[in-house]
Amino acid sequence: MNLNDQYAGACTSWVRYSRYEFRQFPDGVRVIPAADAVPQLYNPLETAWEMLAEAMELGRQRRQDLANIDEAVLRFAERYGLLGIAADLPSDPDFLRSREILLPENDFGFTPGTIPIGEYLNRFFPEGTLPCPEDTLGTAAGREESYNLVFSRGYGERLSWIRDYFAGLERVYSRRDSAGSSPLTRPHTLRYQVTGGVQPRLQWIFPSLESVLDLALAQSLCAEEPVLRVCKNCGKIYYNPHARSEFCSVRCRNQYNVRAWRSRQRENG
Repeated sequence: MNLNDQYAGACTSWVRYSRYEFRQFPDGVRVIPAADAVPQLYNPLETAWEMLAEAMELGRQRRQDLANIDEAVLRFAERYGLLGIAADLPSDPDFLRSREILLPENDFGFTPGTIPIGEYLNRFFPEGTLPCPEDTLGTAAGREESYNLVFSRGYGERLSWIRDYFAGLERVYSRRDSAGSSPLTRPHTLRYQVTGGVQPRLQWIFPSLESVLDLALAQSLCAEEPVLRVCKNCGKIYYNPHARSEFCSVRCRNQYNVRAWRSRQRENG
């Protein structure tokens, strides 16, 4: 199942910087592009399954307390970028034109209802320095003006938001075969527009990296054949397009086979 083919021509352009770092603020640690980092625009649908598997594996490690995933979150951001929470939460995608923002129910600690735009932006720009007018990476990618903020070097997201989001993805996936599992619901609005020209076409608009991850998770839950797999040896969540894959690596396959052989030897005396 190729999401890039399924949503061909969709507006999904996202930004990732070459290096991210942690910065401590009174209300928590944030993940922010480094001062010397180089931005790059890319299409996250092209690597949606790999990205989802990596996010859920970090969530599994977080939920089962297997490892400290903080440094791995930085590596994830360097491969895929930040979640884009600031652009995803407001009901109006071009929220910069409003004095107040209407927020829905969410998992990031924002109270549903209206919030002054200055207070909202302070959550993502705690140093109080917004991008200069020359920072137009968002509009250059075909996005609304508000994405110039989200794509800028000063934009940051709390480490706790990202860790908890990854854990939430894995929690839903781990309960996929449970009869009592709750339905997957997300507040995203996948918008669309009809392009002009001789042959108009429907173009879907993904508001954030988070929305791409959530869609990939929903698709994986509904797929007739498993898209993601859980390693038979170590429990790691991974993506492998080969249907017969049961192990995340050759090492895990060998370890599993050695254990199975030894178990048979003990049973046979």
